[in-house]
Amino acid sequence: MFELILHPFALGLYVGVFFCIYIFFSEMARRRHLKLKIKELEGTNENLKNTLHTQMSITEKGNRSREEEVDDLKKQNENMRITLATLQTKPGAAELKMLYTFDRAISIMNQRTPGFSGVWEGVMLEAQKEVEESTSGIRGLIRKVFKPSVMLSNAPVSEEKELKMVEESGEKNE
Repeated sequence: MFELILHPFALGLYVGVFFCIYIFFSEMARRRHLKLKIKELEGTNENLKNTLHTQMSITEKGNRSREEEVDDLKKQNENMRITLATLQTKPGAAELKMLYTFDRAISIMNQRTPGFSGVWEGVMLEAQKEVEESTSGIRGLIRKVFKPSVMLSNAPVSEEKELKMVEESGEKNE
C-alpha cells in the first residue's frame, strides 16, 4: 500500500490536488480582497456623491444669491436712471434764483402800480438785491425752509423804496 502512495501517478495526482487547493484558497483570498476593495470604492463613491451634492448645493445657492444681487443692481440702476432723468429736468440754482427774482419783482409791481413798465427795470434790480441778500444769513435759511413766494410776497414794500424806484425810472426815461 505504501507503494501505491509513492507511485508516480499518485504523486502527480497529489501535486495536482495540492495545486488546485492552493489556487482555490488564493482565489478565495483574492475574492475577499476584491470584495473589501469594492466596499471601499462604494464608500468612496458615496462620499464623492455627497461631496458633489454639497458642492452643487453651494454653487446653486451662490448662483441664486448672484441672480438676486443682479436683480437688485438692475432695480438700483433703473431707480438711478429715473432719478438722473428727474434731476436733469429740474431747474438749476441760477434758474431758481432768477425765478425767485421774477416772482419778487412781480409781487412788488402788483403792490405798487400795475401797468408801468418803466418801473419794471428798477423793481427787477431791487428784487435781485433782495434775492441776493436772502441767499445768505438767516433770511437764506428761512427761505430754504419756507417757500420763497410766500415769504417774499408777504413782505411789505416801504414807501421810500417806491419813491426811489419811481425817481430812478424817471431819470432813465429822460
